[in-house]
Amino acid sequence: MNPVNIRWVAVLSLALSACGCLDNSERIRRERHEADEANRLVQVEDDLRRLQASCQALEGSLAESQLANDKLRHHIDTLEKAFREEQAKRPPVRTAEAAPPKRAPAPHREEPRAEGGELKRIQAALKRAGYDPGPLDGKMGQKTKTALLAFQKDNGLKPDGVVGEQTLAKLQPYLTETPAADPGAP
Repeated sequence: MNPVNIRWVAVLSLALSACGCLDNSERIRRERHEADEANRLVQVEDDLRRLQASCQALEGSLAESQLANDKLRHHIDTLEKAFREEQAKRPPVRTAEAAPPKRAPAPHREEPRAEGGELKRIQAALKRAGYDPGPLDGKMGQKTKTALLAFQKDNGLKPDGVVGEQTLAKLQPYLTETPAADPGAP
């Protein structure tokens, strides 16, 4: 600024001060500031009201969700109870995995089973004793087993199909003979 302008500004400031215009400009500035603050306060209050309305809407949605959840939980509980009651009415289903394995009765330890050539001799003895063991093949087939069980029963032995000491003792008179060739044997 040049010196002439500075003087005019100073003179103008003195003149305005003298008539109180500077005081008015300060007051106007303060009033504008207070109005701005009031506007900001109104805006904050509006924002707060909007937030409160949003919170209430969210609380309402939450309450509805909880009610729907409670209804679903009740429905699930009812279905589970009905399922348990229905299961209690039905006999348990045994699957192949759950069923205990079926085992053949264990032979007496003192009575071993006859096999191969020995079984062939026993088949011949059963045949000589009047029981039909089928072919003299050394295999414990159904006919041999049926003949053995009948022999055991008829001789007062436990009919278990096991050729043990007691069965051998009862077969002894028929074992000593030489087995005849069986025409039905392979």
